[in-house]
Amino acid sequence: MIEQICIIIETYYGLGGGAIKIKTRKREIVQARQIAMYFSKLLTGLSLAKIGKSIGNKDHATVLHACKTVNNLIDTDKKFKYDIDEIGIKIKNLGNIEYLSEVDKLKFTVSLLTEENKGLMNDIVELNNNATEKDTEYSRALKELDLVKRTLSQLNKICM
Repeated sequence: MIEQICIIIETYYGLGGGAIKIKTRKREIVQARQIAMYFSKLLTGLSLAKIGKSIGNKDHATVLHACKTVNNLIDTDKKFKYDIDEIGIKIKNLGNIEYLSEVDKLKFTVSLLTEENKGLMNDIVELNNNATEKDTEYSRALKELDLVKRTLSQLNKICM
């Protein structure tokens, strides 16, 4: 979900893909990164350390500072509050990606498939522990994983 939040925020502010995660102190990128941290804390239930690691490899204190900064700006800056409300609507409508550009739609799809791939990998490891190679469910899961990997590879090539 953090990846999708970052894509939505980058799209909203017209930043390049992955801009939030690069190491820079440019004001517009720092602010976008802080907003991503704020929404990640608000919506994912992940620890501050995990959020920070996912967004630019930052530590928990940076995430905490980002959340305080965003909350302060919401209280004092009407334009900023409007932006946060708009981004919040877009995040809540994650299933509706019409507002994204074609490239961002592909990136969004890749990020969703990557998350699904992780779950599939865990399922296959569990099946592997409980099944033999001849087991049809295990074989079907391996074929599905192979298809997902090939699809991800093709989508990543398109996005690059």
